[in-house]
Amino acid sequence: MALPVNGVTRPLAWLLAALALAAPVAAQMSSDSWSTDPALVQENVWHAGHVKAGPDFPLPAYGAIGSSLAQTGHFTELKWAGPQIGAFVDGMRAVFQGGPLPLDDGARQFLEDMSRRAAGQAAPEAGQPTSAGLPLPSCAALGSFIAMAAHFAELGWNPAQSGAFLDGARGALEGRPVALDPQARRLLADLGREIADIGELRKLEAPGSLDEEGRIQWYMGRIRLRLGLQLSSSGLAYRVETGRGGTRPRPDDTIVFTCTATAADGVTRLPQMSGTRIRMTMAGLLPGLMEGIQMMTIDGNAVFAIPPQLSFGNNPWPEGVQKGMPVIMNVTLIDVVAAKPSP
Repeated sequence: MALPVNGVTRPLAWLLAALALAAPVAAQMSSDSWSTDPALVQENVWHAGHVKAGPDFPLPAYGAIGSSLAQTGHFTELKWAGPQIGAFVDGMRAVFQGGPLPLDDGARQFLEDMSRRAAGQAAPEAGQPTSAGLPLPSCAALGSFIAMAAHFAELGWNPAQSGAFLDGARGALEGRPVALDPQARRLLADLGREIADIGELRKLEAPGSLDEEGRIQWYMGRIRLRLGLQLSSSGLAYRVETGRGGTRPRPDDTIVFTCTATAADGVTRLPQMSGTRIRMTMAGLLPGLMEGIQMMTIDGNAVFAIPPQLSFGNNPWPEGVQKGMPVIMNVTLIDVVAAKPSP
């Protein structure tokens, strides 16, 4: 009898890995091959964590990844009709939009059928659903399940990137596959590491024997290890990727920046601390963020792990942000407006 894993049997969890990361894609997306393939290491040596800190890839690369998923996951072999394809893609889209769909009985039974077939076990009993007869709600639930379990919505893609990915998957399912070009292969390697790190960061759980200070240090140590961060004398952990150069922001300047904040697990998004093209004075930033942004130049990217004493400290903490815990911020510096000299 299969043991449940988060409501899904172990064969189904194995099946998901086989479907989403099958055949040649598995070799590129595994952490082992990422670290031993010289070409991939050379292209991605700076990338030490799942929080993406590099320039965006062109949209066709995201489409190629979606197409590759559909092909190497053998979804194109299901021969679905147009409405089924549309429902499957819509189920994936629901995850990107923050409204995942639960597995229904039809999708669950279908996954169990595919798991048995993949394991070389007996064919399904009469009356069990086939791919051609899978109801539309079950197709949507299946797409949502795949996207959730593969952590696609946790990769920080913007709507254009996720849309290109979904269009690529739809195209492959409709018989219009797209090959992986060099840019898409680089993106694929990045995604493999990001997805693997998401799984690892979810395991963060400090030992119960530690006091508060020890717990913070434990989390900061794990975050630094996973994300490859340096440590400043103040306790700020950071990794900065050089932008196009120019003067670094000064404490009196105004900056325009984009940031994505997550909790200490590196996965839980903090939308109340995130935003696009935020315009603020440097003096209005959290102390740790102010320190870190002074290391950056325009168009630069950085990852900061800010300990509580450099964020909100003993002041009120925003609702939904765990008090006394580190915060991870992925920042892009867009512009710097120099302060006017005093008369």
